[in-house]
Amino acid sequence: GPVLLSVYRMCYRRTFALTPEQASRHVSLFFELVAPACEVLVNGHSACVHTDATLPFRCDIAPFVHAGENELGCRLFDPRLDGKDAPGAVGWVMGMYTGLSRPVHLEVSDSVHIVEVRIQTDVLPEKRLQADVLVTNGTDTAVTVTLTATVEGSGLGLPTTRERIPPHSATMMTMETSWPDARLWSPADPHLAYLAFSLSRGDQTAPCDALRQ
Repeated sequence: GPVLLSVYRMCYRRTFALTPEQASRHVSLFFELVAPACEVLVNGHSACVHTDATLPFRCDIAPFVHAGENELGCRLFDPRLDGKDAPGAVGWVMGMYTGLSRPVHLEVSDSVHIVEVRIQTDVLPEKRLQADVLVTNGTDTAVTVTLTATVEGSGLGLPTTRERIPPHSATMMTMETSWPDARLWSPADPHLAYLAFSLSRGDQTAPCDALRQ
């Protein structure tokens, strides 16, 4: 529960447990919304600091966790009290959503996994779809990965791409294709396209989904 330190300084604490198998993989936390700003602490170590209350964020906690019980702390603070800049919308966000107002997700994934997906669409001069997928390799050796993607319900598949990723690094993989029969969004027809991604290395596959308006 929260421990109030001052008007815009407070700390949330709780514990969570990991199995030995989970602790041996990549572990991160995904925060949907925290305001005004926060520092994430895991087992007494500072894992990350986030100062944009208008955006969700993911925090890598793999170096700080172990099998068994772990302690999570989230220290909330207002960067403006320390004379630092904050996003223009932070005041509006704080007024409605101060604190941990949305869920926090514990994510356990393979050491080679999709970190981020950026989707771009064009209508003119032709309808096109592009996906930029950031893939990270947290192992001690280089790996070759294969990435596939399909638009569910449309039969459209993006070109399969392969990349060799050096150890402890990340690579942006780009997929692009024309989409002549794309169903466009409009107020009268608020249609959403659902993209399904699959990342594989050898016989291991890690699915990932992305939603685009």
